[in-house]
Amino acid sequence: RSANCSSQVSVDGVDAVHVVWNDNVSGHDELYHAYLPESGGWSSGGSDGYKVTSTLGGAKNHKIVYSSNNLFVVFESLDGVGGSKIAMARYLVSRSRWESSGAGLVDIQLSSAMDSFASSRPSIASSQDGNCHVCWDDFIRIGTTPSSHRCIMYRSFNPSRSEERRVGKECR
Repeated sequence: RSANCSSQVSVDGVDAVHVVWNDNVSGHDELYHAYLPESGGWSSGGSDGYKVTSTLGGAKNHKIVYSSNNLFVVFESLDGVGGSKIAMARYLVSRSRWESSGAGLVDIQLSSAMDSFASSRPSIASSQDGNCHVCWDDFIRIGTTPSSHRCIMYRSFNPSRSEERRVGKECR
């Protein structure tokens, strides 16, 4: 049997409890979700929860937040060859389903810069206007130098617009 670990909890606007955790059923950690409505028992996509991610090398270090009738999960998406990006998935609470993109699960890439290769430790918060604010650690290449610089990155996410900015004046 697989090992469940690293659970995160959030409560939505109708007091349903949502739990997201890591599980290595597929051979590497992916994220799973289950929820408990105000009345009734635990609901999920199967006996072990609904699979949220489907990555090449796994998903880890996830954080969750409820905002504007959505549950957002931000996480490290591992590429299977030593690199990682920050990604996000969205659960549409009013429809009781994860947002999909084509036939697969949605992974909204937050760390999209071509010079980024080792994004890690995301954190997420929501504001009253429904926007999500995500920050994470990153190593990036600046210019043509082979060396990398550690940065703290920030991105505000709204379904209609999104922007990525470095925190501070420069990377070190």
